[in-house]
Amino acid sequence: MFCVRVGLAKKGRVGITQPRRLAAVSLANRVAKEVNSPLGQKVRVLDDSSVGYHVRFEKELCEDTEIVFLTDGILLREAIHDPLLNDYTTILVDEAHERSLQTDILLNVLRLCQRQRKETGMLPLRIVIMSATLEAKLFSKYFNDAPVLVIKGRTFPVEVFHAELNPDNADYVYNSLVCIKDLHQEEPLSDHFLVFLTGREEIECAVKKLKELNEHFTSPIYPVPLFAAMSSVAQMKAFEPPPEGHRKVVLATNIAETSLTIPGIRVVIDSGKVKTRTFTAADRIDVLRVHDISKAQAIQRAGRAGREAPGKCYRLYPYGHFEKLKATSIPEILRSNLAAVLLEMLALGLRRPRKLKLIQQPDEESMIAAERELLVCLL
Repeated sequence: MFCVRVGLAKKGRVGITQPRRLAAVSLANRVAKEVNSPLGQKVRVLDDSSVGYHVRFEKELCEDTEIVFLTDGILLREAIHDPLLNDYTTILVDEAHERSLQTDILLNVLRLCQRQRKETGMLPLRIVIMSATLEAKLFSKYFNDAPVLVIKGRTFPVEVFHAELNPDNADYVYNSLVCIKDLHQEEPLSDHFLVFLTGREEIECAVKKLKELNEHFTSPIYPVPLFAAMSSVAQMKAFEPPPEGHRKVVLATNIAETSLTIPGIRVVIDSGKVKTRTFTAADRIDVLRVHDISKAQAIQRAGRAGREAPGKCYRLYPYGHFEKLKATSIPEILRSNLAAVLLEMLALGLRRPRKLKLIQQPDEESMIAAERELLVCLL
């Protein structure tokens, strides 16, 4: 809303990108509610501002919408048809620290767009990169030593507990269920839980087990799954209150690590695991692997318990294990099939993509191998 108040929306849109669809939709709903503006409609509130969103297969926009929440992938698709992003005066790239493949490519596209608009005398494109971790210098250097502003978050204290379990041998799904069962009998019923698992199969299994456990409880558990493959309508159920006399337990993937504030969450149970896609050069295939999260992810997960009030985080691994975690996750572009990355860049009209300067460049040999792979496919 700062951008609107200083007049940046008078000559075009203000776009706020998110790496995930759920974050874009939920944030658009939140901001629309705060300014009393129905989604996608022009209403005279805060200087005639209007809020909307655009995600894959779904959008709430009108021609006059000035504040648009969208996924980075959608903005990349817009850049294919309009490389100068003429509809926008300002782009805010949120959660840049997650370093998704599309976010890294988008940063390059925005940098080129900003330069081209300046060279042609067009209205300048203002870019704001928002990161929750200490990578500010990396982003600042990439955008010609852009100024860095440090804004302290306003969260409540979270008490963190570590389990004395061997994370390499432990069944983290079973341990999560045991932890839920024990805490359900100890914590106030109004305190809802957020449990981090790694994928759909685990989550659906846990939901089934919790429903079976309800016959032992006077106050039942209301389990709610949350993962990327769900529809937006199904995902939004995580934000709804549970039935009277129930405790809501949201079982989520890393989709709930950032951007989201789920009402009532006071307890986080962190398995310490995440599932990511990694390209194996030897076999030339993408593999989904479960592995340890980073310290940054662990801190983000714990923070979900302190968004509205003081909370607790139960990590299903020892403190010593936490200390040994990597500081941050490996950027997706450094563990992806670079042939797919090159195709994405070519689709955006970026010529000679191997020569582009990304925020972190894959090694030259891997890029050359990816080009050869694409050439073989054309033969």
